[in-house]
Amino acid sequence: MWSRNGRGDWPDKHAPEYNRLVGSMRAASGDLSLLITTIDLMVEQLEVRYGWLMTLYYWGITSALLVDLLPRPSARVSTLLTTAPLRLADDPPDLSPDPEGKPDMTEAAAALVERLRTGIAELSGAVAALDVVLGELSADFDGEDLLHAEVRAMLDHARDSLEELASQMETFGEVGLEAADPKVPACARKIIERETGS
Repeated sequence: MWSRNGRGDWPDKHAPEYNRLVGSMRAASGDLSLLITTIDLMVEQLEVRYGWLMTLYYWGITSALLVDLLPRPSARVSTLLTTAPLRLADDPPDLSPDPEGKPDMTEAAAALVERLRTGIAELSGAVAALDVVLGELSADFDGEDLLHAEVRAMLDHARDSLEELASQMETFGEVGLEAADPKVPACARKIIERETGS
């Protein structure tokens, strides 16, 4: 905390405010930055899952074309077509279970779509909430951003990537970005309170 030796000529009455501001800076460069780094990594995992989904999607489209082009496919091609997610070639893609109960990769695609929808909603809510908290901290410093440039770039990357993922997922139905998650500001404010001693 702020010590008498470190305060210079500041009056005693300013000590609590000084300590609070220093604590805010520690929170922004410490645990809040760690939280942002974690969110950015989780967004990157969603991007990988989207890549898997697109692999299945284009596999389904290509397989549907093969069915049309090859009335008598070879045994090897027939085996591949048996497990291919052919219903993903429908418009819109059909993610429902096979009506005859035949196992194919459509089930895996449906699981990926659900995980992406949930992840985009949760993480976009967390990013929006962090924007609120960081805005409150910045107001105490005349609008100055308390995040290091690298961490700010991570937060911006997470936000932009989530918006892009939500747009790309429209092929599989609307995916919405969430407003600020109320749990995140509460968690972030506890971090700030711990650092500021308030």
